[in-house]
Amino acid sequence: MISAIHQALGSDFDRLPAAVRRFHDNNGFLATKGLADAEIASGLPARLICALVGFPRHGKGQDVIVSFATDAEGVDSWRRDFSARRYRSTLRASGTPGGLIERQGPFTNTFHLSASPDRLMLTVTRFALFGIRLPAVLSPRCDAVETDYNGALHFDIAISMPLIGPLITYRGTLHALASDA
Repeated sequence: MISAIHQALGSDFDRLPAAVRRFHDNNGFLATKGLADAEIASGLPARLICALVGFPRHGKGQDVIVSFATDAEGVDSWRRDFSARRYRSTLRASGTPGGLIERQGPFTNTFHLSASPDRLMLTVTRFALFGIRLPAVLSPRCDAVETDYNGALHFDIAISMPLIGPLITYRGTLHALASDA
């Protein structure tokens, strides 16, 4: 089974660093474990949004487990567990080069992916709530980077909202625990 990110990137997938390729080209299932740091912006709106979505709590050195399975249609089901705060989403290729769609409850993010020999970059290009596309002035911003760090996958994610500003930045390193590969 080919992961959603592999499908979205097509032949550009081969440009990615080895750890990033291993993470996303896993033959159907991958479980990982590592540590992460999360910084939530001060202010009630940022903290409420992060809690409602299930983003990590503020703190350093949090245990993190990320697992995902790819089904026969190439849809990835992701589960992220940051020190017992969990959130799930599904990912699928959008059908346009570099396009990826993530669904998490009532939220739908459309990402543009770009691959290079040193990183995978994911940038939100569209956002919908309950299927209604929000205008850019109201849409969250998310920039995510995945790199190879001594053979492990390192991630760095920053999310902000217009009118509110930064919500959360979280980064960490994951090591594979189990795979179908």
